[in-house]
Amino acid sequence: MRREEKEFGGTPGAIGLIIFSHFVPFYLALSLQYSSGGLYYPSSFNTLLQNFKETCLPTWSAFFLYTGFCLLQLIFAAILPGPEVKGLPVPTENNRQYTYKCNALASWYATLLLVAILHLTGIIRLTILADQFGSVLCVAVICSDILSVIIHFYAIHTKQTCRMTHSPIYDFFMGVWLNPRIKILGQEVDLKMLAEVRLSWLLLF
Repeated sequence: MRREEKEFGGTPGAIGLIIFSHFVPFYLALSLQYSSGGLYYPSSFNTLLQNFKETCLPTWSAFFLYTGFCLLQLIFAAILPGPEVKGLPVPTENNRQYTYKCNALASWYATLLLVAILHLTGIIRLTILADQFGSVLCVAVICSDILSVIIHFYAIHTKQTCRMTHSPIYDFFMGVWLNPRIKILGQEVDLKMLAEVRLSWLLLF
């Protein structure tokens, strides 16, 4: 019987990509802070640690800023108006078709309006994101890791897994829950859509 070939080099590749994906954002943050975006090469390991402590340690303000933003987008995804469309049938779930509320544009304008109000009234200045960029980055990485672990084990516990290879690290990296969703204010929100489109692309602006 022919074994199915794993993507990304299997477990070793998954481990490498997990480490690499954590290394790159922090390296870029340190590069911006200490090398004006150029090649960052600390003179010693102690210097690296000191720079990391000065720039990237999480703070409570960074925590509330990031989690508040995530919760706001979660609520917007649930309540703001937008056309609803059905996705393609999912073969592993008896061809079930999930419904998606396409309200990203409404969320975008609502976010811009709220940010403008907070900035102009002085409640939260936009400069806080630049001032605490490294700390917000660290909080985002920690929250993402925790959420990934929760989703992984919740899917296993509730038997909503698919494409399991029984290689724990590889399965965790590839994802075992095809359509992770949660209910917010009576509405289902697709967590993949939220993480991959709402949070990341908004911050690119």
